[in-house]
Amino acid sequence: MENRTATDLTSASPARATARPGGPAPVTPLIPGPRLAGPGTADAEPPDWWPYAGEFPHWHVWRGIAGLLYARRLMSSPPRVLRSQDPVELLDQIRQAELRR
Repeated sequence: MENRTATDLTSASPARATARPGGPAPVTPLIPGPRLAGPGTADAEPPDWWPYAGEFPHWHVWRGIAGLLYARRLMSSPPRVLRSQDPVELLDQIRQAELRR
């Protein structure tokens, strides 16, 4: 056995950073910035029903499958998620949440 230091033993091997055939794909780092479409999409345009994107760039808004509207504050801890059936009511909830910040 060769003489190795503790750093050598704990360092990640370059081979482990690459994808293995048949294994999971490497993780893509998150890119900060507002997301305005539904989860898992990268649309740059806000939904037609949400004209307030410029006023609240740190909020991600989307319409759920059943038609319920959702908004979440990006990079918040604890996570802040709001829901409503009406865009104006959702806007009021976001404004109240921003005042409490």
